[in-house]
Amino acid sequence: MRTGPTFFTLNMGHSASLSSSGQVSLCSREKATTCSALSSRAPINILSCSRALSFSSVLSCLKVLTKVCSVANTESSDNTSKSILFLFLFSCSLCPCVCFLTGYVLVARLFSFAFFFIFVIRFSAAGLVLNSPLPLSRLIIEMSRLSIFRTQLLELRNAVKNTERKVVDTVLSARWIVPIEPVGVVLEHHSIIFDEGKIVDILPTLEAEKAFVQREHDASTDDFYLHHMLIPGLFNMHTHSAMTLLRGIAEDVPLMTWLNDYIWPAERKWLSAEYCTLGVKLAICEMLRSGITAFSDMYFFGEVTAKVADEMGVRALVASPIISTVGDEPPEIAVNKAVELHEQYKDHPRVSVALGPHAPYTVSDTSFELIAQKLQEHPDLRVHVHLHETEFEVNSAVSSSGERPFDRLKRLGVLGKKTLVAHMTQMTESEIKETAELGMNVIHCPESNMKLSSGVCPVRKLVQAGVNVVIGTDGAGSNDDLDLLGEVRTAVLLDKLHTKETDVPLPSSEFIKIATLNGAKALGLDHITGSLKAGKAADVVALHIKTEPVYHPFSNLAYVGTNSVSDVWVEGRRLVRQSSVLGVDEAALQLEAQAWGEKIRDAL
Repeated sequence: MRTGPTFFTLNMGHSASLSSSGQVSLCSREKATTCSALSSRAPINILSCSRALSFSSVLSCLKVLTKVCSVANTESSDNTSKSILFLFLFSCSLCPCVCFLTGYVLVARLFSFAFFFIFVIRFSAAGLVLNSPLPLSRLIIEMSRLSIFRTQLLELRNAVKNTERKVVDTVLSARWIVPIEPVGVVLEHHSIIFDEGKIVDILPTLEAEKAFVQREHDASTDDFYLHHMLIPGLFNMHTHSAMTLLRGIAEDVPLMTWLNDYIWPAERKWLSAEYCTLGVKLAICEMLRSGITAFSDMYFFGEVTAKVADEMGVRALVASPIISTVGDEPPEIAVNKAVELHEQYKDHPRVSVALGPHAPYTVSDTSFELIAQKLQEHPDLRVHVHLHETEFEVNSAVSSSGERPFDRLKRLGVLGKKTLVAHMTQMTESEIKETAELGMNVIHCPESNMKLSSGVCPVRKLVQAGVNVVIGTDGAGSNDDLDLLGEVRTAVLLDKLHTKETDVPLPSSEFIKIATLNGAKALGLDHITGSLKAGKAADVVALHIKTEPVYHPFSNLAYVGTNSVSDVWVEGRRLVRQSSVLGVDEAALQLEAQAWGEKIRDAL
């Protein structure tokens, strides 16, 4: 059997032959193909043989070797020395490749550095093998191309890994994850994976890197959550979103003065679909930047609020208002319109409609009875009402009718599991007990109540009685912001203020639950959202923790007011990126708001 040289196919139209005696020579690819036909050995294509190992990386390395060898004086160089040179370079190129692919990145780097320095010293400084030493400047130019080698190796390694990992829409890795369920648990150095709008898994980041890969690379998330906490989307359970256009219109006055002398006159003059569209857009942008992914609203033009919430991708319960002080629409017509809007959105995945009787002092018994009737006819219909907001409200009702508003609404059949009652600052022990028995949802609005001198909701007693307590900002006209984490901080501190030395205050983790899972429960969505759990909707908030060290993440989340929301997802769709609301021209909205403000101010 004939034996002949083995031909290695290189890049740039070159080949190399290695004889049985160890001689190496360079030639064109065409010549190598012709010579191999006369040999008993078929040409060995290095690229084909190593394709599974590293196609692009070996190609880049051999490209450099070919150019380096071609500079040498091949006619006068010792063949044995050139054989050693070629095998040495080829081996040194494969070692980093293998190490990179098998995960030994540090070893690969050591091989690469050793390769570089030996090559420089051996062939540039001493010139011991090549008769014509390679100039140092030329050598550096050629060796600089090895940076491509590392990049392509990393790409190859990722590609190999990707074939073994499940491809998903989003992989978020963070310093902390607060899933809410189980209560009080904080996961460190974990990743949350979601696909097609739902959470797939939450697991340690090292395990997540081996099991999942993101479908589309997003440079903005690279190492972006090293100082972040991932939490479920927040629920603002009581607000009047379009009132962003009335922010600060009246300050330092009690509730009834604020309503009678400022708010209701302005609403009678300016309310329109255009007004509410702008006000709701401004509110949703503000809420999203505060980590709010769902809100329970009560304001005029409910159809506008529902439409805007749908378009902007958030969750909303829109309580269509029933009130006898603003507008000329009879309460009966308002109730029927609310039911029609409810039917229109009953199958919507994110938006639903409720009945919104304003308060006992603005709605008649006849209207409340009609509302109770509609609740019976539509079991999935909810009702959202202001109740026991101030001492004046309760005392006035008792003076005029001899009945507390709570007892009146209970008698009229309005209170129940699907009832959301805002404020509740004036409660007796028996009312707390009945609230729990009826399964009602109480909305705590601490900042608005403090600003309007309305009173304080007995949150700790309600929680201890088993009531589902949630939290809301109220409208921007009486708060004056829509920052729910700020509301949580106020609520925690207010609870401590009313805690005696012998009492046990509510833990900060309970207030975070109040702002998330409890809100979802009040809307009947706790099986869909409200916590970070496999199978639930990917409603996620990335919170930048700006203070170190962090000993107790829940306390940091509740008490530290300098943390900021950076990113928000609802059903896996990113709505906020690095504190900017996506798809919304906020600068244009602000200009419109300024124009409205000038008109309203001039009319005061």
